[in-house]
Amino acid sequence: MFILYVRYIINRHIHLSKCSYSSSIVKPLNVAFFGSDLFSMHILEHLYQLFINDKSRIKHLEVLTTVSSLNTVIHGAEKLKLTTHTWPNIDSLISKSSVKFDIGILASFGQLLPKKLIESFPLGIINVHPSLLPRWRGSSPLIYTIANGDKIGGVSIMDIRPKHFDIGPILMQQSFPLSSNITMFELLKITANVGCSLLNTILEDPIKARQNAQEQSLSGITYGNHKKS
Repeated sequence: MFILYVRYIINRHIHLSKCSYSSSIVKPLNVAFFGSDLFSMHILEHLYQLFINDKSRIKHLEVLTTVSSLNTVIHGAEKLKLTTHTWPNIDSLISKSSVKFDIGILASFGQLLPKKLIESFPLGIINVHPSLLPRWRGSSPLIYTIANGDKIGGVSIMDIRPKHFDIGPILMQQSFPLSSNITMFELLKITANVGCSLLNTILEDPIKARQNAQEQSLSGITYGNHKKS
């Protein structure tokens, strides 16, 4: 029994140390953004406005995205004249950038991030996910929300974990009622606006937001694409 207790304490210590983040970060923050589609672009444009107009929160902003002719973010970042890195070349972001990043912000990126990349950010990487997690984990949550006739929608800001999609602790979450005839574009715009509002709060004190994070419920889990990956 004593040996089992010691093992429990050791494993608990290891788990806590892996999930701990720096408490010495001083704002404004160096931010790396991860995204690829129209929802992502709404979030990036908001972060850009903070970067340009509110130097108390963001002092540096760069982008990592995928290479595709249909990628909204890669074209948007170019217009905003933001330094852009392409997936999967993460070394250019980690070691070749002109700054050391404090936090990563991800929105609809669609790629599993390696542990090495996540741990290179003192405040980790957070995900703006347009559903009430654990409902509609994975990609295309907006499609599944509408297709299933959900009466309540929402946005979750969660901590990214390696090897799995959308399982991390939730920093903030907000729900809202959905009309029966809501369109995809309307839902995208609402969730993007809510996500930006939640990010404003988190960026005021990201350390406190992490301290208040809650593990996701084990009930009510549903998946869109990327099932259980």
